Parts: sequence; C-alpha cells; structure tokens
Amino acid sequence: MKLEADALKMDGLRHGFFTRRGGVSSGLYDSLNIGLGSNDARDLVLENRKRVSDQIGVDMARLVSPFQIHSADVIAV
Repeated sequence: MKLEADALKMDGLRHGFFTRRGGVSSGLYDSLNIGLGSNDARDLVLENRKRVSDQIGVDMARLVSPFQIHSADVIAV
C-alpha cells in the first residue's frame, strides 16, 4: 500500500511511503523490505524494490531510498 504526502506532490518528483504489505520477503523480513543494507536475501529485496518502483512509475535504477534510522538527523535528496 502506497501513501503520499501532499507537501511532496510536485512536478518532477515521485514519492511514496509504503506499508509492509505486498512484499516477497519472509521470516524476520516478512514484508515489502527494500533495504539493500539488510541481511534479507538480495533477490527478494530487488523484487520488492521493483514492486515499489513500478507503483510510483520510476525506473528501478533511479529509485532513491535512504538508510533509515530513528533520530533527529535529516537529509535532503
């Protein structure tokens, strides 16, 4: 399931916030895990990333997903 932020809806920018539903990962990563830095099977992560990129209509090679941590630090893309 894809969620969008009204403040990010602008020409030239596609975005989405995804729930855990719709992924192919299993076990500990039973979700739509798109984290390349995780210990999840790489082929499953790549399939999840393909599903996300298809949903937002962007080529998978252009998909940007930062490494998320829970802190007050931010980055600009």
